[in-house]
Amino acid sequence: MKVSGTSSVRPLSNENSARSSLSSGTSARGAIPRIWARSIGSITACHCLSDRCIFQTVEVGPLPFDDHSFDVVISSGAFTQIADKSGILGESFRLLRPGGHLRCYDWLKPEGDEYSEDMLYWFRVEGLTYALETLESYAQHFENVCFVDVASEDASDWYRKQVHLEYDLLKGELYPRMVELLGQADADHFVENWRAAVIVIDKGEMRQGYSRGRRPA
Repeated sequence: MKVSGTSSVRPLSNENSARSSLSSGTSARGAIPRIWARSIGSITACHCLSDRCIFQTVEVGPLPFDDHSFDVVISSGAFTQIADKSGILGESFRLLRPGGHLRCYDWLKPEGDEYSEDMLYWFRVEGLTYALETLESYAQHFENVCFVDVASEDASDWYRKQVHLEYDLLKGELYPRMVELLGQADADHFVENWRAAVIVIDKGEMRQGYSRGRRPA
């Protein structure tokens, strides 16, 4: 297991060799149901994805795909909301062909079991289910389900800058458009959500990281 800087994990979209990939996300209302997009061919080379992607909503449990169905499985924030990390990583392992890759971006926590009042408030504003772990324990789950070439990257410094930019946009330039599209109450909710997020991210209580592993050939 290696935990290091930005050179250890390339951006997910840079993988051009995948013939078949599975990408997971969550609905706006929480972790259930989950949305999985199945794509064929190189995503970065596609200008029109309608003939290459299938979007499918699934419930919690074994995923409705055969063993060894994909070259790459990608998760962006979805695994954050699943308490059984080894279970979902094991399911991803099952779906990968020999030599296939799993790549994840997730929100994480520092060492320790106690959450501050700021963190608990942000959880309430978010309205989502979080099962946060440390970057190190996340990588250990990869190894526990037999992934090899496991590597992790702490992206907290990057997102600390990014979340401030997002907050400034939401309360500034984008705010009138948000009110127009969502209404005053929902627009104000999103602004407050990002304000609360800025606090816990600046304090280092909510962190971000990339993890990857390969199924042995």
